Amino acid sequence: MGEKVRILLIGAGRMGQLRCPMIYANPRARLVGVVDPYEPAGRKLAECYDATYYESIEKVDLATCDALWISTGTFNHEELILAAATYKLACFCEKPIHGDPAKIEYLFTECAKANVPLCCGFQRRFDQSYINAYNAVASGKIGTPTMVRVAFVDHPCPPLEFLKNGGDPFLDLAPHDVDFVRWLLQDEPESVFASGSSSIPELAEANVYDNAMITLKFRKGTICQMMFSRGGTYGYDQRCEIYGTEGMVSVENLHADGAVLSTVEGIRSSKYMHSFPQRFHDAFKAEVESFVSVVLDGVEWQISYPDCIAAQNISIAASASCAEGVVVPYQPHDLFRIRPIGKGSFGSYICNIMQRISANEKFALLPAFTRSLQQMSFEQDVTGSSLVDAVYICSPDVFHQPQAIACLEAGKHVLVEKPITPSFETLQSTWKRHSDQTLMVGFHRRYEAAFIAAKQFSNANQAVSSILIESFDPVPADPDMKFVVYNSLSHDIDMVCWLFPDFCSFETKDVFAEPKNSEIRVNAVLTRSNGSLVQVQIRYKKAYPSYVQRVTLDNEHVFQTKEICPENEKDPNFCKVYQDAYLDQWRAFVQFCKGGESKDDAAKRVESYAKTFRILDQICEAMDK
Repeated sequence: MGEKVRILLIGAGRMGQLRCPMIYANPRARLVGVVDPYEPAGRKLAECYDATYYESIEKVDLATCDALWISTGTFNHEELILAAATYKLACFCEKPIHGDPAKIEYLFTECAKANVPLCCGFQRRFDQSYINAYNAVASGKIGTPTMVRVAFVDHPCPPLEFLKNGGDPFLDLAPHDVDFVRWLLQDEPESVFASGSSSIPELAEANVYDNAMITLKFRKGTICQMMFSRGGTYGYDQRCEIYGTEGMVSVENLHADGAVLSTVEGIRSSKYMHSFPQRFHDAFKAEVESFVSVVLDGVEWQISYPDCIAAQNISIAASASCAEGVVVPYQPHDLFRIRPIGKGSFGSYICNIMQRISANEKFALLPAFTRSLQQMSFEQDVTGSSLVDAVYICSPDVFHQPQAIACLEAGKHVLVEKPITPSFETLQSTWKRHSDQTLMVGFHRRYEAAFIAAKQFSNANQAVSSILIESFDPVPADPDMKFVVYNSLSHDIDMVCWLFPDFCSFETKDVFAEPKNSEIRVNAVLTRSNGSLVQVQIRYKKAYPSYVQRVTLDNEHVFQTKEICPENEKDPNFCKVYQDAYLDQWRAFVQFCKGGESKDDAAKRVESYAKTFRILDQICEAMDK
């Protein structure tokens, strides 16, 4: 892909006309075409912005595009999103992705399989006033939120035909504020109650509402009241007030201009903004900029597909409540939601391959929490969020232990990459107090087919008397040998602890460490619970011609990963060797989180991690001598 993302705009109606100049003006985007079956509107829009007009997407050579921007009616979102997935094109789609939540999940799944982003537009997330309100809540400035009040008064009132055919306030207006409030509170509603009325006789005859109220009660106790109306004669009225135990923050209306006239007759200001294109102009522009960054820079879109499903489900529940005149209990979608913490090159790779299997495994990766992302708070969006079931910690090493402890204490399941410093015992003791949560350390070799075979051999042959583990890596040497021990040799030591879980002592005989090639040799004796001894040899080395791991039991039974050499692989790296192991590790993690592991087995697994880290400490002490 070049320096500019080539975007094909589909739809020349109201939203297409709003989006087109913003795409055209973005310095990192190039508008390559406008698609609309109504030629007068489509051709006029295309010609205004130096783009090619197409009657249909079938007429477009999609190889000339990098992304689709879908600003059509909901009725054809599905076919266009599937086209994006088929042609490996990034995709932005106006909300809703689809009217059916099951279809939303399906479409996100298809895009994930194709490894292309699907981004849904909820512009409040990109509006600075709403962002500032969110930040005030996330930082604790108003204390614990107790009530939220939302006013959405549309202006001008849309044509009656529009209202009769898709203008339902519950499904057209409400999703925007439902998404914002759910994001703001990082919580799910437990119940929904709604009512509506028709102030226009023609709408009353068609049983269509132009005024509606929704009350949401959230799990943490916050009550939210939302008011929607099509009858804004005085301008586009968008307000939000969030009350807390220590204060209140509000999003106020914007005026057409900032002039205020004060005289003896009173104080007069201009009208509110005319309509949504004016009120949310900067937010719509920020959406375009963010989408371009998703495509060119690989950043994450901040609205996840569980968010899209929830906004639609809650709005549907409100419509049902109004129709039936009852409070509707709300049950969130059954997706298991995992928030990555940190997302460097390794974390990005892992999240990328996990995204491809997430739908089939019934889990969803939420947008990652990173230190650079200003719109997230660790306390609000991770530990304090009821929208997060589990975390994957791949942040800088120094944060692994404190973040894992904080998440366990907050009731989150934890998969954390090693190393765990300064002491795994502290993390283990925290887990023992919160053992209903799963704690997994990222020792992925336990899920590698070659080493599973070694485990099966060891289990079947209790008389195994020797093990040789060889790990060779073509990456440059690291002179910090303790870092090499805790970060790299840890996998080899964990292999010993996993293959021989019943050992009662590990005696280090000698340790050789050579910083030049990050070479480490360990000779030790392991005593098993039955009294038998196992001779342990570990050979680790960086700056090696190839990447390979090998386990040899009793000097003759060899279990080895695929060897990758720089001569025949442009970028040899362990992720390629262990991709299937990472997939199976995540499958196991989700299964354990959902109750697929007994407490006794979980305790044994966590204790085996503890043994690994105790041996690593022992090796470092021997190196110091």
